[in-house]
Amino acid sequence: MKNYFSDIKNIVYSKCVEWNDFNNKSILITGASGMIGRCITDLLMCANKEFKLAVKVYVLVRNREKAEKLFVEYSNNNLFQIIVGDVCDKNLSQKIIKNASGKNVSCENIEDINDKNNYLHIDYIIHAAGYGDPAAFVSDPVGVMMSNLTGTINMLELTKKNNGRMVFISTGEVYGYTGKREAYREENAGILDFNKVRSCYPESKRAAETLCHSYNEQYQTDVSICRPCHIYGQTMTERDSRVIAQFIRNAVKKENIVMKSEGSQIRSMCYVADAAHAILVVLCKGRRGETYNVSNTESSITIKEMAEILTSAAGTKLVIELPSGYEKKGYSASDYQVLDDKKIKALSWSALTEVSVGLKKVVEDLS
Repeated sequence: MKNYFSDIKNIVYSKCVEWNDFNNKSILITGASGMIGRCITDLLMCANKEFKLAVKVYVLVRNREKAEKLFVEYSNNNLFQIIVGDVCDKNLSQKIIKNASGKNVSCENIEDINDKNNYLHIDYIIHAAGYGDPAAFVSDPVGVMMSNLTGTINMLELTKKNNGRMVFISTGEVYGYTGKREAYREENAGILDFNKVRSCYPESKRAAETLCHSYNEQYQTDVSICRPCHIYGQTMTERDSRVIAQFIRNAVKKENIVMKSEGSQIRSMCYVADAAHAILVVLCKGRRGETYNVSNTESSITIKEMAEILTSAAGTKLVIELPSGYEKKGYSASDYQVLDDKKIKALSWSALTEVSVGLKKVVEDLS
């Protein structure tokens, strides 16, 4: 992961984030073992090390063993702490307390639960938990919706309780189908066919965004929204069934890339370290109630071009096959998904890695 950690350090020193604003504060990251959440964690821990900060980083995960392997280098760092729990558990905040040694344990008696001094104080929440892979949209659509709806309500309640600030990680898929071949701006909205099972993901993300706005209006919470789309990188998970993840795995294994279409669909690709950086910029500088695309418009290419970059890097071939009916159910209907990045750039953020360079970095690191 030489390229990855080098990029993390370069971003920390890029001065787009006011790292001192987070000093002596606590940040909870949900979905921390996922692609974006893991990278955000690495950025924060790198900033702690490089600038000698005291940012307390709590990562919420469902699998402790997996998280301990991912974050092994932070295991003895008292600024890093793993919390095991399901973001959909409505009693999650009541089940986590801080004891005298600073470790998180489950509340076992009513006195601990009623003592508000036992609760962790969370200044910032980055809510990145959710199922973002197409296979899950077909195999577990209810779970996908529950994560986006119940999980978001729980994090909004925790934000309200702590009088903190939250960034909700949505998706560029909320734009739906516009029929236009132009970059989507944050105020755009297209058509989503809610009769299709695949819509469990973008529809529940749309509803979750509305929940964020509703909490801001009714409870005066401080929540901003990020819409990443087509993120790739070294931290992609094993269960990631997106096209780009499959292509990268093929390239790493020196296998031919099998494309299940003509590959003419256009996507704006964003390297995971750049995406995580953008989200932290929004946490630091974003305005309450505003939505920001997390995208690198300059890295907009076709799926076929992605495959060609990766086969060139791996020395393999590109093969075209027809998709199965099951595979088609998870496909996006939009052939043009390019997100306008002007608004996020106005916060002084810019992507540091162009897609042809980024894809080669990922293959090199994972090979």
